[in-house]
Amino acid sequence: MIPKKYKQYNPQFFDKGKRAEVYIFKKNNRIYCIKTKRKESKAINRLKNEAYFLKILNKQNIGPKLIDSGKNYIVYEFVKGKAFLEVIKTTKNPTTLFIKVLNQCFIMDRLKINKEEMHHPKKHIYILKNQIKMIDFERCHFSDKVHNVTQFFQFIFTLKGLDLKKYLKELQNYQKNIDEKTYKKLIKALLTKIY
Repeated sequence: MIPKKYKQYNPQFFDKGKRAEVYIFKKNNRIYCIKTKRKESKAINRLKNEAYFLKILNKQNIGPKLIDSGKNYIVYEFVKGKAFLEVIKTTKNPTTLFIKVLNQCFIMDRLKINKEEMHHPKKHIYILKNQIKMIDFERCHFSDKVHNVTQFFQFIFTLKGLDLKKYLKELQNYQKNIDEKTYKKLIKALLTKIY
């Protein structure tokens, strides 16, 4: 349900997922999204969780800018741009775009935050003017076993039809010691082999 204070902006339905519906509205010539819990969803505190992690990740310039949150809703700046999958399909060498996504994944790994679904980010990454913006942080959680970088490499392997097992050594070395040095080694070792 859309909060009363936002109804004056006449929010329009935009999209829906398993747990939430998204509406968009315009205010002061800027476009915003209201994400509300679907009535039939049995998920508990997912949007509250997303707001919590967006506050953390916005400080790292990750995710849409959080504007407001309350019971069963969050408001954030609308993310413009083209879907990541659409762009890389028409890009001859998408390595630079991959690295930009991986850099954000690395930051989340260092913060011990798992985003989830990075192995198949169908609707989770958008590109605008060569800038990367991720959305959908409902499933974020803290973990000592983070896998944002490794999940996204899994996505890259799938795109190229490569066998993940061939690259386990490099990925395992990164997982054992997640720092700047091992991350750079991983990027150099894997992306130069793939592209």
